[in-house]
Amino acid sequence: MIRMPFALACALLVTGSAFAQTPAPAGSSSSAPGFVDQSQTPPPQAKPPALPTGTTPTPPVAPPVPFATDTKIGFINMQAVVVATELGKKSGVALKAFQDKKSAELTAKGKQINDLQKEIDAGRGMLAVGVLQTKSVELSKLQREIDSIQQNADDEFKALNEQLLVGFSEKTSPIVEALAKEKGLYVVITEQSQLIFVSPSIDLTPELIKRIDLAFPKDK
Repeated sequence: MIRMPFALACALLVTGSAFAQTPAPAGSSSSAPGFVDQSQTPPPQAKPPALPTGTTPTPPVAPPVPFATDTKIGFINMQAVVVATELGKKSGVALKAFQDKKSAELTAKGKQINDLQKEIDAGRGMLAVGVLQTKSVELSKLQREIDSIQQNADDEFKALNEQLLVGFSEKTSPIVEALAKEKGLYVVITEQSQLIFVSPSIDLTPELIKRIDLAFPKDK
């Protein structure tokens, strides 16, 4: 039997930054993005499921209906499974806590930058040139520090997200496989396949959520 790693189906594709970036102070510049050769641009991929960090919309779960007895294919809405199960929520809480911690660090550093910029602006024509130069050097240093914190936070966020989803996969893969064998299925597909229509009679999502919550309840 050929099995696709369940972690692949659960992998979160992080696009852009997971943290708000502090705008650079006036006077700073950044290089413009270069021209992108569209012939080298990979085709868009289906958006994978995301852990519930508080901003992830909960997809509707269709009410359970009798599973078709004449099919060898099952369907799972992975986004609904990740968001609705207690196990997925627990992972989302851990991810949100990390996100909040790093966001607070960036906010504090951003306040330092803004306060120092105000000092420089208010001191023009009043403070000695040497003092203003010293403050400008300090401002540049703070900007480099916040850029470094931003990059490290994004990298750590992605690493933690992957770690949590791999853990989710390892715990739930046996449940998915057992459910598929019980139904005598050859294939189990997800919404990531960009399907146009799926009959509720082959939807395993409600049953899978129920079984995962039984295996991993909220207080476990």
